[in-house]
This record gives sequence, structure tokens and C-alpha cells, in this order.
Amino acid sequence: MSEFKLRMKIDIDGIDDTLDYLDNVRKRMRDFRTVWPALNQSLKQYMIGNFTAQGLPSGGWKPLDAEYGAWKTRNFPGAPMLVQSGKLFSTIAKGPKVDGNRQSARFMFDGRIARFHQYGTTKMPARTILFAPDVWVNEVTDAMADWVVEGGVE
Repeated sequence: MSEFKLRMKIDIDGIDDTLDYLDNVRKRMRDFRTVWPALNQSLKQYMIGNFTAQGLPSGGWKPLDAEYGAWKTRNFPGAPMLVQSGKLFSTIAKGPKVDGNRQSARFMFDGRIARFHQYGTTKMPARTILFAPDVWVNEVTDAMADWVVEGGVE
């Protein structure tokens, strides 16, 4: 029986570029800090929209009770729900602060007023001001994928 040997040499053009691309993908997968500012801006817009729509995007806000509603109408005529001084809306309009590292981020709003409205008190029902809309959650995953694959954030 004869022995058969086969030698092949394969030259692939562009393999260095492919290896560089994969190395960059690996690096981007380890550090998402570039993505957080764009997501922060997007979340800010959803929070402003929720506020100006009086909570409809987050399920709607409970109406003011009759006694407080009458007092507010007398003292702040024409003011929408959750608005007296404008401080709460101004906190929302500034947007969240981002506490982010390479792999995770927290988007946070300052202010005691927001906390009272968000969670309610013994005298006031909770009215969701801050939430993560499904569309934003999708934007998060899309932005992270764009960053990893393309190296950019829209």
C-alpha cells in the first residue's frame, strides 16, 4: 500500500483585519462606558414625556383627592398634576445622573420631592414618575449591540 501525502498552503487575504476587528469587539464587550451617555439622554426624554403626559406612559397617575384638588386649584390655578413650584419637573428635565462602570450603570434622579411622589406617603398615593419603558429597554440592548459590533452609538 502506498503512502499518500498532501500538503496545502492557504493564503487568506484580510485575516489580519478580521483578527483586529475581533480583538476590538472583545475590548468593546468589556467596556460599555461610551454607551451610557446616549442611553441617559434617551431615558431623560422618556421621563419628560411621562411627566408631561401626567403618567400615561407609566400606567397613569391617580387623580388628586377632592380636598387637595380644590386647594390646589385655588392656590395654583392651571397647574398640572405634580406641579406647584416646578422643582420636580426641573429635576426630571435635568435628566438622570449616571453612575456607570465598564459593565453596568445606574441612572438616578436627585430630589426628595420625586421620591415622595414615586413611592407615595401615608397621605399621598404613589405616582410613577421614573420607570424603564419597554422601548427604552430595547434601546439599551440595541445600543450595547451596536457598540460591540460596530464600535459606535447612535
